[in-house]
Amino acid sequence: MSARSDRQKVLREWKTKSCYWLAEFYKVSPNEFLKQPMSSIRRHMKYSVELHKKLEAVKAQEQDRLDEERRQDQRFREMNEREARSAQARREDYEMRLSMGKRKR
Repeated sequence: MSARSDRQKVLREWKTKSCYWLAEFYKVSPNEFLKQPMSSIRRHMKYSVELHKKLEAVKAQEQDRLDEERRQDQRFREMNEREARSAQARREDYEMRLSMGKRKR
């Protein structure tokens, strides 16, 4: 097999894989891309990959924001639980003092 035929095979495979990736990305049939010339596929891939990277960065930022909100919510719940336990302890201490005071009379 010649180097030229190897290169053509690689390009056909690249085009096919690219067309399927583009179809998945844009939620269309791969045939929408397979019928287009290689130059068009290259252009679509260039801009689609750039868009994909930007979308992934936005998703990552959103996930970081959600993770931070969850951590803050957890800290808030823990703080409320500590305050509730402290209030319960104060209430029990107060009730104990009241009951001791009544016994002394």
